[in-house]
Amino acid sequence: MKHTQTFLMLVLLLITALPLHADEEWKARAYVHAAKPGITEAVLPPELFMEVETMRGRDRIDLALAGPDGNQRSFELFWREPPLTVRFGLKPERMELTDSGEFIWEGNAPKPEIESLHVTIRDTNFVGQVDVEAKKDNAWVVLAKNAALFRSGGQTRAEIAIAAGQYTKIRLRFRSFDQAFKMKVLPVDRVTASGKTAGRNYVKETIAPEFQTAESGEVTEIRTLLPGSGLFIDSVHLVTETQFQGHWQIGRETIINGERTFVPIKKGSISTVSAEGNELTFAISHKWQGKSLVIKLDPQGRYLGTPKDFTVGLFLPRLIFSADKPGKYIALAGTGEKAKILPNPGSNTRKIAQALLFSKPEFNPNLTELALTDKYRLRGGPFNSDGFTWTAAVVIDTPGYYRLPFPMEASLAPNRTGIRLAKEKSQIPFFMDRTENVDVSLPLTPEYEESLNQTTWDLTLPQASPWWVSLNLTTTGIFKRTVTIQRPKPGQMGWETWATKSWQNTRDDKTTLKIPLTRLPKEQSQLRIVINHNDNQPLTINAIDAVYSAPAICFLAHDPGTLTLHGGHPTLPPPTYDLSLVQTKLLETLPTPIQAQPITSVTTPFWSGIWIKHFRGKGWGLYAALGLVAVVLLGIIAKMLPAPEKE
Repeated sequence: MKHTQTFLMLVLLLITALPLHADEEWKARAYVHAAKPGITEAVLPPELFMEVETMRGRDRIDLALAGPDGNQRSFELFWREPPLTVRFGLKPERMELTDSGEFIWEGNAPKPEIESLHVTIRDTNFVGQVDVEAKKDNAWVVLAKNAALFRSGGQTRAEIAIAAGQYTKIRLRFRSFDQAFKMKVLPVDRVTASGKTAGRNYVKETIAPEFQTAESGEVTEIRTLLPGSGLFIDSVHLVTETQFQGHWQIGRETIINGERTFVPIKKGSISTVSAEGNELTFAISHKWQGKSLVIKLDPQGRYLGTPKDFTVGLFLPRLIFSADKPGKYIALAGTGEKAKILPNPGSNTRKIAQALLFSKPEFNPNLTELALTDKYRLRGGPFNSDGFTWTAAVVIDTPGYYRLPFPMEASLAPNRTGIRLAKEKSQIPFFMDRTENVDVSLPLTPEYEESLNQTTWDLTLPQASPWWVSLNLTTTGIFKRTVTIQRPKPGQMGWETWATKSWQNTRDDKTTLKIPLTRLPKEQSQLRIVINHNDNQPLTINAIDAVYSAPAICFLAHDPGTLTLHGGHPTLPPPTYDLSLVQTKLLETLPTPIQAQPITSVTTPFWSGIWIKHFRGKGWGLYAALGLVAVVLLGIIAKMLPAPEKE
């Protein structure tokens, strides 16, 4: 019986400690090592900041604290300390009676800022006044004159308001008289000073997360994932290659109707030359939902270049707990425990025994990208390949979370939403990711006409499409030219001017002219670039790139193998999958990039049966089909019969 009780006790202790140590029950953790028992303080790392999804907008996060024995411990989180009024006792350094009958009391002032003095006298049979002087910056200043001493609460005292400040010494000059109006020395019992302690403000930490830069149309996008969700952002700082002017937006991404969508939080415009040069600072000053952070910069056609530096200023809470024994205390995020962050500390009188730093946060190795496929086993419906004109193989080596950009043919197709990803006869759920600009190099075939000192480049886009963004011309040198863009006249009867652009470079280095193609007719695929050099040497263009916007899809692959991307359907609407239900988790994970194999055209034979389905369920359809077959058979029989003999 005794052995059974011991075994049950061990099992109970194991179960008690297990929830905070089980590998599947936490997502991120960090520890502090307490060298001694006592009240312990540490700043919570941003990686352990995980908002509670069901309580957004409130200062609650998913956090737990485990002690050295693995059992859960109590703790407190708070943002900052408010100013407090504190009273300090002053000790006299000099007491002196002057020839004029004044009693002088002098002592050192406290280090914090003080705003009033309190004097208590043991004697009650007198009337008197006091002057207050203070030493500041090695000079004495008068803070109060002829302050009255009065009786209150059974004591004679003076409460003297002074100009708030930090002083090094305080000097009091007493003048008092007895009932016969003779000078009298006062027995000073106590002198105290009161003032406000500033209190510790928010803990601010600046992080430099990894970021990606992409072009989407005319807009430059800077994207990052914050180390935690629900963080309190003070500001965002960005350094660009050149001075930015134009419209800006800062926000986050979410999935709406199966498509990754940008949600703006703040926006504005810059029309002046900033004193900070190429530096941009965006004040946020509030809690940020999720981990996604995106900045959109529209320079209005001006050259911006590539952003160089990106930082985020965060406010972080302090974590307080009572270490009951020396050892390692582990903070864990993602256990399901809810912790509230107080605006101010719960106690203003407690003393911190030790202030520690958390270790570098680590993440649960069992919650990798591969674990998403085990947790979210979402399946698509049946797949029908009718109507698709091309396919592309997508080879999956290992299960995981992937991002697949559209091939060029799919990106330039009129109906870009008519895409399906399938494995054999089943659809693979996906959601539409953001679009990005993709460059395609065009062959250079310049024709130079010496008599006009003019160069012409005939260009052919890979295919006509409404999704072309721009035509980028690149060269080097110091020059100024007018670039004429021409298109074929109706009926291919020569060329006509479509647009003109001024191109200038004042430094002997690389420069790029961006010619927008958003207004190019969607059926147009041929263009001509004409540059007249006037009296200057001919300008050589080193590269011409056509830029189009390419969508992408994100999906979970549960098994290795080959998937097939189907496209080219002229009328198929976008799909609706249950994948949007787990959008938050997917947006907080970076997918693995993957590319599709070259596209293969699908040829549909006449007798494939696709056209016959239109007659299903219609009585007249059967007769029409039989009539068509009869006509074809009669034609075949007529050809087989011998021709009639001529008379």
